Amino acid sequence: MVGKLAVLALVIMLGLGALGVAFAGWSQELAIDGTATTGRVQMEFTECVASDNEGPDVDFGTTMVECLDLDGDGVVETMVVDIQRGYAGYTGIVDFSVSNTGTVPLHVSEIVMPEVVDGIAVEVSGIAVGDQVHPCNTLSGRLTIDIQTSEPGTYEFTLRIAAVNWNEEVNNDE
Repeated sequence: MVGKLAVLALVIMLGLGALGVAFAGWSQELAIDGTATTGRVQMEFTECVASDNEGPDVDFGTTMVECLDLDGDGVVETMVVDIQRGYAGYTGIVDFSVSNTGTVPLHVSEIVMPEVVDGIAVEVSGIAVGDQVHPCNTLSGRLTIDIQTSEPGTYEFTLRIAAVNWNEEVNNDE
């Protein structure tokens, strides 16, 4: 009986030894290098159309608009409005669209308005901080500039709309 136990113990020891050699042959270190792309946050002006409140028989004041890529990155991020011969009661109007040309949903995080000059009221409507826009979708808005000064003049305004990834907080208390 003792001999059978000794043989059994020897067989178990040899089996465990063989298992250890096999396991050592299977374990290796594996290194993986890679790049993860999470998405692109990009919103830009895609349409800017100027008009005013003058009737068909009056053409004194003029509102012009340009949507520009000021930093040369290929994204049209700035709208510049130029009012020529603006007079008391004249209203320049710019209808615009901003599109999510990135790959992730966005929230409007900031509407950078021009500094308001005395005698001029500037309002953005149709788009607000906190609005969400999905990739390939568009938001439409309107910039209204009411001239209330007594002397005709030339006025220039710049409007930017900033956006962040959809899951970032935005301060929409504005």
